Amino acid sequence: GRRRLAADLYKIMTVDTAEAGFSVESASENSMDKWTIRLFAFDKDSNLHEDMLVLGLDHIELEMSFPDQYPFEPPFVRVVRPRFKKNTGFVMSGALCMELLTSDGWNPVNDIESVIVSIRSLLV
Repeated sequence: GRRRLAADLYKIMTVDTAEAGFSVESASENSMDKWTIRLFAFDKDSNLHEDMLVLGLDHIELEMSFPDQYPFEPPFVRVVRPRFKKNTGFVMSGALCMELLTSDGWNPVNDIESVIVSIRSLLV
């Protein structure tokens, strides 16, 4: 699992993700198990873009944690900032709820970049 995680992290770090509207960094120098993801540059016509302008935010910060069994189990993703005032149907107490991130919906061939792109499109 660690080798696959290292490969996924390396793959993302070597491409320009800014064009896709996100950045990724390891949350700690000593561990690859937790990543900080920033989503930005949302469609200017979207409600999310409008809400972020009102709040004075330029990005949404997520935390992605990887279980020891990764890639055979999905990562856990939570919204760090901004705090959602209420459960929105797919954000429950900060945790992102989407089929892709469940045991039933997860597929070990999923790569992290495609997961981030899916999350980003879900938020808009």
